[in-house]
Amino acid sequence: MNTEAVLIPYNTSLDVPFNRCDVWDKSEYDSNAGEVKHKLYALNGGTYCEQCLPQEQAKKFAYSHDGETYYGQYETREAVIAAAQKDGAAWIGECVTPDPASFIDGGSVLERIVDDSDYYDNPAFGDWPNATKEQEADLTARLQAAFNEWMDAHGLRPTFYLIENPQRVPQVQAAEGEQF
Repeated sequence: MNTEAVLIPYNTSLDVPFNRCDVWDKSEYDSNAGEVKHKLYALNGGTYCEQCLPQEQAKKFAYSHDGETYYGQYETREAVIAAAQKDGAAWIGECVTPDPASFIDGGSVLERIVDDSDYYDNPAFGDWPNATKEQEADLTARLQAAFNEWMDAHGLRPTFYLIENPQRVPQVQAAEGEQF
C-alpha cells in the first residue's frame, strides 16, 4: 500500500478508480476552465483533494471483542488484524474523528433566520433572501471554515473517534496439531 500522496498535475486526464472526495469536481479539473480550486492527490488507488487528504493519510484502525467498544489506534489494517488475532478480538474497524463543521449547512441557517424572526414574516420582505444553490454552498463553506477556525482557536476539536466499516477479523488457520 502506497502511503505517500502524489500531486496530480493540472490538465491530466483523470481515470479515477474511486473518488473519496465530495469537494472537487472532476469536470472542473479535466477542462482546466478558469481557476482550478483544488489540488488533487493520488493515494492508495484513490483521488483526494487537499482538504480530504490529511484524513486519509492519518487513517487509523482499532479492534473490538464485542463490536461496540474498540481499542487502539493502529497505523495499518494489517497491524490491527495481527493485534486483534493475538488478543482474540472479533471485530476491526476504521477510526474516524467526527467533523462537527460538516453538519453546518448554509441553506438551513438561512431558513432558520427567516423562521425564527418575526420581521421576515412581513409580506414586504418577499422571499428574502432568495439565495441560489451556489450562494448557499458559498455560505456553507464560509460558515464551516469559521467554525473550524473557532474550534482550533479554543482547542475544541473532537479527541475521540467513531468506527466506520466494521468487519469480522479474518481467522488464522491453525497448522495441523496446533491450537489457538
